[in-house]
Amino acid sequence: MTPYYEDSVVKIFHADCRDILPQLAPVDLVLTDPPYLEEFLWSYSTISEYAAKLLSEGGFCFAYGATEHIRSSLERMDKYLKFFWVHVLIHNGGYPRMWAKHIMSGYKPIFVYTNGTPTDPPWMSSVHSVAMDKTFHEWGQGEGFARKVIEMFIKPQEIVLDPFVGGGQVLRAAKDLGRKAIGIEISEKY
Repeated sequence: MTPYYEDSVVKIFHADCRDILPQLAPVDLVLTDPPYLEEFLWSYSTISEYAAKLLSEGGFCFAYGATEHIRSSLERMDKYLKFFWVHVLIHNGGYPRMWAKHIMSGYKPIFVYTNGTPTDPPWMSSVHSVAMDKTFHEWGQGEGFARKVIEMFIKPQEIVLDPFVGGGQVLRAAKDLGRKAIGIEISEKY
């Protein structure tokens, strides 16, 4: 298993996460933004299954989601992890559109799960306002929420895993904060 990119802090694999996740060693946090279309709902089952295998007891998994698929996403994550909370991420600008329903949503849910019972979770606001960042991916998020989660939930030299790297906001935030990061991205252009 050879990384596509590697330095002293970040390791990136260019592959389908289902091929890489079974080969990884334990991590301290899972934080990811999988694709939201219905055809990719399998990703929430995959995230849940491997977070349960890779996180220590009480470790956290954060997965961005789509309001349109909240029920389906939660059902898939419930298979292997314990539901903890849903954060609300308020968008500052551009709103996702659900054309078939004629809805523009000004927020994005972030599903928070644990691998068992956390011993002493940090205090965190359940609503955050962030600007989206489309610089490196057309569906990209800003680094603000990722930075806050990484800073609060893992210590320097601990590892955050993002199985759906996209534009790389999780990896960038981790590197800036002195945390190690492992990312997986199937599309080489990102």
